Amino acid sequence: MKDLSEKLLTKFNNALQTNSAAVVYHNRNLKPKLINLYNTDKEHYLFGVKNTAQIPIDLVKKLSQDNKFFLHTIDKMACGGRAVDPDLINPLTLRVMTGSSSGGCINILAGINDLAIGTDGGGSVLAPAASTALFAIMAKGLGLKGQQQKISTDELKFVPGIGFIAAEYQICLAAVKKLLSFPELPELNSNLTIALPQPGSCTLPDGQDMAELVALAEPNLAKFKLNRIDLTGAADRKTAIRIIEAAFAAGAEIIITAEGPVDYYGYGDSVHGSWQIGKSSQQRSGKYLMRAANLVNATALALPTNKLATALILIARPGLESGLKLLSLGLKLQNLFKRPELFKRYFINQQRNEKENFLGADNFDQYFG
Repeated sequence: MKDLSEKLLTKFNNALQTNSAAVVYHNRNLKPKLINLYNTDKEHYLFGVKNTAQIPIDLVKKLSQDNKFFLHTIDKMACGGRAVDPDLINPLTLRVMTGSSSGGCINILAGINDLAIGTDGGGSVLAPAASTALFAIMAKGLGLKGQQQKISTDELKFVPGIGFIAAEYQICLAAVKKLLSFPELPELNSNLTIALPQPGSCTLPDGQDMAELVALAEPNLAKFKLNRIDLTGAADRKTAIRIIEAAFAAGAEIIITAEGPVDYYGYGDSVHGSWQIGKSSQQRSGKYLMRAANLVNATALALPTNKLATALILIARPGLESGLKLLSLGLKLQNLFKRPELFKRYFINQQRNEKENFLGADNFDQYFG
């Protein structure tokens, strides 16, 4: 369809014109392929890949093989894999960008890509997505993971999970389905046990009880078995790990929290937090179980809410069975919250046209020589 192809070309031109450090490399050879899509009626998406050797090239090739997804950019990674990226500004919160999958989120908001592939060690997919009101699937529990073991700033050994970030949940899901080739998602029955925050056990940095925000999802969860877990101390990563493991051991298959505003009132960065003043700021970062999901080998989702830089975080037991149930639950909850119309106008629906440029050009070289 012509309008779909024009949207892809607009994204290509957005990348061509940007001077943002979020784009490490732009695949300019892609333009002829996009022009040739004018006669197709299929959906196509442009994606970026985080600039890290942890993401296997075979994964990128598999996602690209039927031309539904086109590799468009290499996206900036926060230096050293930090939880914040001082080189970039979050265009939504106007704060230092959350890391370490930082560039990918910015390139979605900039109208350059539809999808970003990142890696998550201690929240590096879930947190950037939450901070920019985007959806994310962190697929470690489904078997999508990095290639090398690392050691966290907390001295914990881990292998990063591979994650997918997009403005719409269905785009993330389409990428995961393509890579894992699984059949239809399972129907959720009443035996599913979900753990929710105990009221009063965790207060978000803006003063709201986490349980109060999660409660807005409860009408959609009425058919399932619900129990409560104490989230006291969940801002500490090792405590968060213990909370998740205890909830799974007690019978919960999925945990739901509400986390944020991410990196708005303080920065959840261990380097920054190694100083006493920084530690106080770190405690106000709005990051809780999202920092531990990969470390327990879980599958996890970030679903944006109507609060700035705040998301529902859903975490499932490791393994394909629980992970697929989580993806089904994501479908059920994806439209629970409505992001502000101005957000959608400026970031989601913005399609800059070269006719709006000086001289109506997408390539100024023809005018200056």
